[in-house]
Formats: sequence, C-alpha cells, structure tokens
Amino acid sequence: MKRRKRSADMDKLPLSDITILDLTWVIAGPMATRLLCDLGAWVIKVESRKSFDVLRSGCRRKGNNDPRKEGGWAFNDLNRGKTHITLNLKSEKGREVFEELVKISDVVVSNFGAAAFKKLRLTYEDLKEINPKIIVMNASGLGDWGPYSSFVTFAPILQSMTGIESLVGYEGADSPLGSFPPVADYMGSLAVCNYLMAALEYRRKTGKGQFLDLSQGEAAVSYLGHILLDWQVNRVKRGLKGNHHYAQGAAPHNVYKCLGDHEWCAISVASDEEWEAFAKTVDPLGEWTKDEKFSSARARVANERELDERVSLWTGQKTANEVGEFLQAAGVSGAPVQNSETVLYKDEHLKERGFFNKIVFPPSDIVPDSFIVNGLPFLINGCRFSDDSEPAPEMGLHTEYVVQNILGKSEQWYNEAAAADAFV
Repeated sequence: MKRRKRSADMDKLPLSDITILDLTWVIAGPMATRLLCDLGAWVIKVESRKSFDVLRSGCRRKGNNDPRKEGGWAFNDLNRGKTHITLNLKSEKGREVFEELVKISDVVVSNFGAAAFKKLRLTYEDLKEINPKIIVMNASGLGDWGPYSSFVTFAPILQSMTGIESLVGYEGADSPLGSFPPVADYMGSLAVCNYLMAALEYRRKTGKGQFLDLSQGEAAVSYLGHILLDWQVNRVKRGLKGNHHYAQGAAPHNVYKCLGDHEWCAISVASDEEWEAFAKTVDPLGEWTKDEKFSSARARVANERELDERVSLWTGQKTANEVGEFLQAAGVSGAPVQNSETVLYKDEHLKERGFFNKIVFPPSDIVPDSFIVNGLPFLINGCRFSDDSEPAPEMGLHTEYVVQNILGKSEQWYNEAAAADAFV
C-alpha cells in the first residue's frame, strides 16, 4: 500500500515515516499536528461537513463566502500541508474507512470532550484491537476523568479555571482583563506536540502503543509553578500587576510611551549592572538615577511608580526605535512594541532568518491573493524545511484519493459509501 507522493526534501525530515490521523479542531490540536507535519509527518485531517472546524470561519479573504471550500487565515496557518478527508464516524462505511486508516497510522489524536471521545469509540481500548502499536491521544480540556471532565471549555475558560486570568490586568483594577491571544490553546498545543514525540520514542524503544490522556488545563497550570510556589513558601498571592515584574524582581519593568502616535517601548532592568548601563544612557549626568531611592533593585521596585514617571520623560522624547537602539547598544533589555504590520513586513530579523511562509491562492476575484503565515520556529542544520506552500485543502479534497488510492477501495464501493452518507 502506497502513501501519498512525497518529495525528496520531505523524506529528509525527522518524521517522514510517521502517519498521523488528526481529528483535532480549533487551535491546540491543529497547531501541534501542523508542527509535526512541518517535520515531515503525513497528517490526515478528518472533518465532518455537519460539524466542521470553527476556525475555518475566522479572518477570511474578502469574497470568500464558503469557509468549507477555503478556510480563513488561522485555518490556513494551522492546517496547511495536511491531507484532508471528510468522514461520518457514525455511519457503517465511514467507520470502516476510519478503522482501515487506523491500521496504517502511527498516531490518532483528537481534542474532543471526554464523553464524545468515548461515544465515537476513539479510545485506546477500541483502536488497539485494530492496530496494537497505535498511539492514541485525546487532548481534552480537563482530562479523560475527574469531576470536571465533562465541562465544556475553550481557552478563556481554561485560563480562568487555572488562575491565569487572575494575573492579567492593571494593578489596582477591580477585575482582570483576560488574555489574548488565547494562551491556553498554545500551551496545550506544545504539550500535544511534545508528548506525542515522547510516545513515538517510547514505541521505537519498546514496540508498544499507548494512550495519552492530556488535559489542556493541566498543561496550562504547569506554566504557573513560580506563582504556586510563591504562595506555598511566602503566602504571597500574585494579583494584577499590569506590566510590572510578577515577582518584583526588576524595575524599571514596563511599557512606556514614546515620541509619536501609538509609539511604545518595553524596558526591563533586572540587575544592578544593567541599572548602571541604563542610568548612563538615560541620565548621563546622574541627576536623578543616583538618588538613594533607586540605589538597589529592592529600592527601585519600592519606588517603581516614580521610576516609571522618570523613565517616561526620557522615552517620550524619542521614537520607540531610538529607545531600542540606545538600550540595546548599552546592553540593556529594551525594544519597540511592534504591531502586526511591522512584524510582517518590516522586521529585518525575521526576514533575514526566513521565518514567514507565503500561501498563494489560485487566481480569482477573492482578495488578497496570498497569506503570509508562520513557519517553523527553529532550524535543523541551518534549514527550516518549510517554504511557500499551497493553501490548506478545502473540505474533503482528498477523500476520494485516500479511499481509492491509499485504501484500495473500488470506485463502486466509494460511490455506494458516499450515497450512504459516509463522507458527510
């Protein structure tokens, strides 16, 4: 049985011999499987026309009225390079196709709620009977079992339940602001990617498949170790800090207004050595930086409001780029706050490193004609192994190919299955 045609470059990638059956949706799962796809894995994304990935609808090109044919920016960013099929797992023939794909896959990954995961018969106990070496992961919001496992969750809910939202907001405010981008989704996606890699390595050593019950909520909590430890050791409950340092370990530590409209810069000074370099840059005559109230890190934190006012007077006379250049030349952590346009089109560092990819669409009246999307955030021996690519496939684009060419089903079988709603 042959897999899809692969280029010579793809066969050089570390996961070029891995097949992943991807039933995930939204961000956490699709981002992880896209990273694995970028590393050479053959990712077969499974969707249903009755309940398709909600991410298809966001940030679409003007004139795109059917997200099932062409997803928006985020869908393209997270699903490019994947093979796409539609399957009705509740139909007899749809289930048959799914199980035959399980036989040739290394990983089956989903991020359904615990109840739906079991109802669709996606458990390791179900699938290991089909493929004893299969790795099954369900990256649900709060895990496969436990008192909250049935909760309906998206990133804002997970960020609230795990305490992340209690840390985001301006100091002294009555309520938190909420986090955007949805950080819990990205925390979850990295966990999915990392632990699937670990499971693949375990199988390489032992020949055994396994089930990974990944809770995205627990993945988010794992980023809060310092906050939880501070409460245990010091009984300090970290609340809303704005842009000030969460552990009062640096000052100045804030975002400051600069010369011009919507011009801001971020500055963080942690050590006394950095403070000396910073002081020589912003106050070369020592008119205020030598004041006793700024003589140590503890003193600077205690007087950070006045310190912020002093720093703002300096930054307000310079553009954000000038502030960044002055501070970096002095060895101080400082940089302009960039917006989307700057990051995409004017960041010489990202451009030089070739981070971004371009997705080019076929000629049409829909605009723009391309999307710039994220590339791999690392290089292997100086290469990213990712380049300009085709858009993410429209829904079900490869269904017929996979069923007939990969699984070897006849055209008659395919047509009968389609008539029986196997591919809706």
